[in-house]
Amino acid sequence: MLHPTRFAGLSRMVTTPDLVFHSPGAVQDAWLQLKEEQRREDGSSARIEGRHAARLEACPSHYPAPQRPNEVDAARVAALPSIRAAVDAHKNRRGMIARMMGRGDGGAA
Repeated sequence: MLHPTRFAGLSRMVTTPDLVFHSPGAVQDAWLQLKEEQRREDGSSARIEGRHAARLEACPSHYPAPQRPNEVDAARVAALPSIRAAVDAHKNRRGMIARMMGRGDGGAA
């Protein structure tokens, strides 16, 4: 059986969402260690063995966890529509000035 302090440490690791993003392998290993020490009501071990382990290995996994967007990425994505509008407005002004100066090609040389 796991020592109480080791059990508490592994439990915190498995239940801390940020660790899934920073160290998914460690979280998965901690879960497996906790699972090995788990006891059923009849006293038998809940350790994952043989056929069950092979089935779990064949299942798709969400590890490694996708990177969460940070504040800079969120601000960049939020600013894209206004940036595109400003670029389009600049192109329109440039074309209008070129037409006023008698160049019908929008200022292209």
